[in-house]
Amino acid sequence: MLFELVIKNGRVIDPSQGLDEVLDVGVSEGKIAALKADLEVLPDTQVLDATGMLVTPGLIDIHVHASEHVGGFNVNADTVGVKMGVTTVVDAGSCGVLGFPGFRKLVAGNAVTRIYHIPNVYLVYQASADFITLKIGAVFAKENFSLSKAVKLFEENSDIIVGFKCIAATKVSGETESMPLNYGKQISRATNLPLTVHLGWLPFYSWLAPRLVFQQLEARDIVTHVYRRVGNVLDEAGRVLPEVLAARDRGVVLDVGHGTGDFDFEVAKRALDQGVKPDTISGDITNDSCVTGPVFSLTETMTKFLYLGLPLNEVLAMTTCNAARAIGREAQLGSLAVGREGDISILNYREGLWKLTDGIHHLRWEGRKLIPQWTIRAGQVIPCQYPTKSLRQEELISL
Repeated sequence: MLFELVIKNGRVIDPSQGLDEVLDVGVSEGKIAALKADLEVLPDTQVLDATGMLVTPGLIDIHVHASEHVGGFNVNADTVGVKMGVTTVVDAGSCGVLGFPGFRKLVAGNAVTRIYHIPNVYLVYQASADFITLKIGAVFAKENFSLSKAVKLFEENSDIIVGFKCIAATKVSGETESMPLNYGKQISRATNLPLTVHLGWLPFYSWLAPRLVFQQLEARDIVTHVYRRVGNVLDEAGRVLPEVLAARDRGVVLDVGHGTGDFDFEVAKRALDQGVKPDTISGDITNDSCVTGPVFSLTETMTKFLYLGLPLNEVLAMTTCNAARAIGREAQLGSLAVGREGDISILNYREGLWKLTDGIHHLRWEGRKLIPQWTIRAGQVIPCQYPTKSLRQEELISL
């Protein structure tokens, strides 16, 4: 068979197939064509030598904010996508129902990275550095919600809309219901899509107690920021809430959603010690958290869970097959199975002494870090490149 691209001698890890061995990967016509040792290479075949590196299904980040140039908050999709080892990103709630057409044309239509979208449940919503939509109270305006328009939007854009998102805000502390969450569940049930819920702390308003959030969610719904500092999966004594365990048993998805202030090493460690692992690892990357930290990239967030003691194969599953399943695209993404789209991540798995941070805790860890080297998107080879101002740029250059 003629291959346009062969990735040679990499450690191929594909959790969807239970695969972990040194193999070659052949790509033809933008598709995975072969997984085999010592694939034949012809003179016109492009060859990448992945000796000593990891070759995985294309990484998927199910929580980024990619509406570039809007709100001083959002980031370029390719900057956090194919340039950093990620073939697919999901914009999680950067705009509302009325803003989605512009997002589709200006953002999703102009990126190499595959982009899916989870619109916010409101007609008008904008993720911004000043949280203006919350500040003016738009999340509590009944006029800012339309079930029929949300359903119509999905029906017309079902190829890239994979869910809806809400914040579980309340006007005052101690309320037992959240208007945004109630709206979100209406849309979720009408479209048969998962609802992504922002857990815990919010500016300007109170938030629904996490135990009440988890009680109201159903199979496939996604809770993001589960290990945040305030309003997380633990009770005041540091025990995992029983409502979290019950929700997990129902099939509710637990997502990391690191963000600038939404991940805490100590919270994560306590939860992991009690057996509560994330289903998916995501960056919640914005402009600030991408370039200067504490997130930096999806692979750095993955490395933090290696530091916390999760096995490599589980961490990779959380950003490949698990992530694909969470957005209902497991039949297309998250696997190196022959015939699938040629979306591949090639990662350096490098031993060293690393600086890791969650934004408050700063530590040094001697271990193996995941550093993106090449991204293959539909068969196209893209060398990875951190943003110019990134404190991690030197790690890639020194490889």
